[in-house]
Amino acid sequence: MPTSIAPRQILSTERLLIREMELSDLAFIGEMLNDPTVMAHYPRSIVAQGPHAWLERQIRRYADDGHGLWLALRADNLAPVGQIGLTLQDVNGVAEVEVGYLLHRSHWGCGYATEGARACVKYGIEELGRDRIVALIRAENLPSQAVARRLGLVRDGETVQDGLPHLVYATALRRPSNRQPTL
Repeated sequence: MPTSIAPRQILSTERLLIREMELSDLAFIGEMLNDPTVMAHYPRSIVAQGPHAWLERQIRRYADDGHGLWLALRADNLAPVGQIGLTLQDVNGVAEVEVGYLLHRSHWGCGYATEGARACVKYGIEELGRDRIVALIRAENLPSQAVARRLGLVRDGETVQDGLPHLVYATALRRPSNRQPTL
């Protein structure tokens, strides 16, 4: 059996360390995903798959895409606060990088989502070379929309994800154009 390798740290902020998740994080992930208040804006089909499937999906994303939702921990004591990261999403037929943030309810209102997501948006632009980062947010999820606005994201349309309508928030950077320049 292979020896355990420490999970790869991706980012750090003033108060957070952000690293890849691993199997030892399953109990924390399960506690968070089983909280109906935390998961109120997620499709039941995703929640029903359970924490193990959720974790496996993120680990596959690390291998396939080079990023996914990462575990955010407090830098001062390494206590996990939630998941923050970048995932690939199909948004109305276009492959987009989405910044996502899902925090344990005990850490709501502390500014961790904004702090970690801001670092992830910067990473997506500077390290991944993306011109645009999006956040897909349910219309009734007002706290998540407030985080998106604090990140400087602006509302830029709508889409359907997992059968549910979502608002699309996006960075105000130049969007790649498919139009040919006029002469």
